[in-house]
Amino acid sequence: MRTSPINKSTAGASPVPQGNRSFFQYGPGGAFFRPAHAAGAAIQKKDGPGKEDAAQTADSTKGREPAKEPETKIGFGSLGVFCQLFDDLVLQFPARWKQSYERAKREGTNRLFDPAFGKKLISDEIMSLWNIFYAIQYSTGSPYGKAVDFSKGLEMAEQITGVSDTYIHLVSIALHMDMKKYLSDKIPGYAKENLGIFLISGALLQAGLAGVNALTESDVDIFSLVGPATASFTEAPAGLKRPSILNNIPDPRWKYPFWQTPDKLELKYTGLNPDAGAATWNLSLGLNIASMMDLYPKDEKEKKKYKGFELYPYFNYVHNAPVEGKPAPAEEHRFLAGFFAGNKGFYTLLEGGARLDGKDPKEVYGRLGGVMQHFGPLSLLQLTGEMNYRPDNDAGLRGRINAATSFELLDNDQWQLKLGGSIGGLLPSGEARGAVDFGANLLLNYKYKGLATGADVTFNMGRQDPFDASSPAMYGMLGRLTFFDMLKIGMEYYKINQQHDTLPDKDLRGFIAIDFAPVFMRKRKP
Repeated sequence: MRTSPINKSTAGASPVPQGNRSFFQYGPGGAFFRPAHAAGAAIQKKDGPGKEDAAQTADSTKGREPAKEPETKIGFGSLGVFCQLFDDLVLQFPARWKQSYERAKREGTNRLFDPAFGKKLISDEIMSLWNIFYAIQYSTGSPYGKAVDFSKGLEMAEQITGVSDTYIHLVSIALHMDMKKYLSDKIPGYAKENLGIFLISGALLQAGLAGVNALTESDVDIFSLVGPATASFTEAPAGLKRPSILNNIPDPRWKYPFWQTPDKLELKYTGLNPDAGAATWNLSLGLNIASMMDLYPKDEKEKKKYKGFELYPYFNYVHNAPVEGKPAPAEEHRFLAGFFAGNKGFYTLLEGGARLDGKDPKEVYGRLGGVMQHFGPLSLLQLTGEMNYRPDNDAGLRGRINAATSFELLDNDQWQLKLGGSIGGLLPSGEARGAVDFGANLLLNYKYKGLATGADVTFNMGRQDPFDASSPAMYGMLGRLTFFDMLKIGMEYYKINQQHDTLPDKDLRGFIAIDFAPVFMRKRKP
C-alpha cells in the first residue's frame, strides 16, 4: 500500500491523522512505516448502515460492475508490518470494547461475550476455557503418568470436547476479536506483502522458542509457530482421512505408524529429553494445493460440502538414533509418502512407505484407493486396498480391503442426522488367518428454538497390528451428549486385551461443561 508524499521539511517520525489509522510514519512517503489495512469486519461484526445509507449506496452503484479487489503482490516488505499488526490487534482494542459496551447498554447484552461475535465463536471461547481446565485434570490424573503432560492433556481435551484451536480462542477473548477470522482474512495479505520480513522474524522467534525447549530438556518442536500459522495450507482433505479411527491416547500400541497421515508442517527432536527412548527426528509435511489456490468456500458449512479440485501431496520421515542406557530402537528409518488428487467429487489416493534398519527393510507398506464425496445424501464413499510385506514374517505378503461410507440424511432447521461406518478385512495368507475390524458413527440432533439437543457417538474395534490377526484386540468409544446447546457431557474409553509391564490395559476419561453462549446471545433491554 502506498502512502502520499510528505514535505521534506516534515521528514522523520511524525504523527499521522487518525483517519489514516497508522500511529506514525517515518521518512519521506512513509517508506519505513506504512498505514495499516483496515481491520473492518474481519475483527468484529458491527452495526450495519441505516436504511437511507443503504439506499444511497444501492443507487450510486446501480449499473456498475462490482469493483475487483487489487491483487496482493509478493514483496520483501518492511518492518512497518509490525506497526500494522500492533494497530489492528492493540490500538483498535479500545474501539472494539467501546462498541460492545455501547451495545450492552443499548440491548442489555454481555460486554465480554458480545453477541455480535456470533453464537459459534462465543461457544468455542467458552469451551476453550473448559479445555484448559480438563487438560490440567488429564495431565495430573492419567494412568500414563509422565506421558501425559499439559500439552498432551490439551490435545486429549480438544478431541473429547470437539473444540480445537484453544489458544487462538483464548487470544480472541483477550483481544476482543475473532482471531481465526483475522488470521484467515488479513494475515495472508500481510504475509505476501512482507514475505521477507515475516520469514526472517519468524525464523528468529522460532529459534528462540526451540532454544527454550532445549534448555528445559524437553522435546524440541522446531515448527511450533510455523505449523499453526500454515495450518490452512497443510491440512489434509476430508476424503483422505480414515473414518471412525480413535487413537486419542498416549499409547504407541494404538497408533499403527503407517495409518498416521501427515496433516501439518511439523519437525520435532526428542534427543534432549532424558525420558526419551531414542533420539528421534520426526518431519511431516503436507501441501493443500486447493487451499493455496483459494478454491475452498469461505463459509465453513459450504466448505464441508466442497467437491472441486483437490491435490494434496504429503510426506513423513522419522529417524531414530540409540540413546545410551536405553534399548536399541526397533527401526532406524521410517518414511511415508503419497498424494490425494481429483475433481468433481471423484478422487484417487496412493501412498507407500517403509521401515528400515540401516539399509535392510523391516516392513514395506502401500495403499491405493478411490473416493467419492458429496453426491446427494452420500457424504463419503472410500474404497481402498493395502499391502504389507515383512521379511521376518512367515506369511510374507499380507493384504487388506477397506470400505468406509458416511450419509447425511437430515440437515434442516429442526433435525440433523448423520450415519457412518467402516469395515476392513485382513485377507488370509498361507496358514495365517484373516481378521475383520469395523467402526461406526452416529450424529443425531434436534433443534428447539435454535437450541440443539442430541448425541454424537463413535465406536471402533480392531487389532493392535492391522496386518496380524493374532495381535491383541482393541476397542475404542467416544460419546458426546448435548442438552439445549448448554449442558455438554462427554466420555472416551479405550480397552486393549493385553497385559503390559508399564502400560495400562484401559483408559477412561470424561468431561461435563456448561456453555453459556445461548444465554449471552439473548438481547434484553436494561
